[in-house]
Amino acid sequence: MEYKLTYKCQFNKRGKDNKSRSYLIYFLNDVEILKQKLPFEEDYELGYQHHTGIENEYLLNGKIYQIRNKFGKTRNVSFPVSKNKLNELGFPNDFKLELSK
Repeated sequence: MEYKLTYKCQFNKRGKDNKSRSYLIYFLNDVEILKQKLPFEEDYELGYQHHTGIENEYLLNGKIYQIRNKFGKTRNVSFPVSKNKLNELGFPNDFKLELSK
């Protein structure tokens, strides 16, 4: 089976607490597998609050891995994905899937 990992950005969505948040939503074959809050810095001027760059995203062993860059500092981070959702889609555990842009 062929798999496709994609994402969608959702900016400035109001929550139940009336605060504005932005999300990065990951899909595997058009099924949502992870909804992640984007980093937000209230101390920065308007336009710099979303200044974290996210690159080299892939899915491996039930986690989504990212490289984050912010003003020259680089961090490798990972976020767990629901194993139930991955099992429903029949995604193999040791398969590395790069993000389709």
